Amino acid sequence: MFDFSLPGATREIIDGGQIVPVMTPDPSLGERYFNPLPAYRESYPLTQIVTKNDVFWGATSGTNQPYSIREGLPDPVVLAYTNSAPIYATFVIQGMTQALVEGGRRVRLAPLHHYQKFKFLVRRNGKPVWDGANPGDTVALQAAIEEGCQYRVVMEIEDGTILSLPVDIPMYFPEDNSLNITTHPGTLPVFFGDPQSLIDGLAAHNADMLTAESAAAESAVVTVPLFPVFFSIRSDGTYYGVGEILSGEPKKWSQVRLYAY
Repeated sequence: MFDFSLPGATREIIDGGQIVPVMTPDPSLGERYFNPLPAYRESYPLTQIVTKNDVFWGATSGTNQPYSIREGLPDPVVLAYTNSAPIYATFVIQGMTQALVEGGRRVRLAPLHHYQKFKFLVRRNGKPVWDGANPGDTVALQAAIEEGCQYRVVMEIEDGTILSLPVDIPMYFPEDNSLNITTHPGTLPVFFGDPQSLIDGLAAHNADMLTAESAAAESAVVTVPLFPVFFSIRSDGTYYGVGEILSGEPKKWSQVRLYAY
């Protein structure tokens, strides 16, 4: 099966679904790996997902550590996948301070046909524990904290962009029944913030990559601006992203849901 579409992706993401690519790398490419492998099957959850108009990009956790026996270990790699076209992206993990100073990052774009088989599945195992539509109802959240759960937050911002991000910590303040949700940090390519923009650019300047059906098709390396993702989300209807932290001016979110796993 080779199908990169995911109908109804935005609805799945809003409802707390975790998107997981399931794939078989083309065995003819095995010699390209740092540590050559025989044919294998894998699944790799996407931890940071950004969607707009039912088009998404999602990135893995950044813990993919390449290695080569007796040669060494290069920087950990993030892999990113989209439902908009048969391509994927890779880039090295980058600290927030370094990323903000450099202002951009190198990204390798590759045809999805580097995989022999590919599909997206959605794990619907999240339990809603807080909803910004009813911010004073914190009973389920308090119970989840006592149970030691892990969390994912889904936030829609003013321009209709929806982010689904792993939560570092949800802080509940009983004194005023409020909460502050902080996410894991990430330094993503700018096209995550406008998931269709990269596809439009490739269609205009490198259309062959969008139509390549051979595992031997070449990759392309581009340097793109940064889309930093770290958010402090407040139950009073405001949030601070990286830009808002630097400016001191919070923005308003449109909707937020918190899920426990």
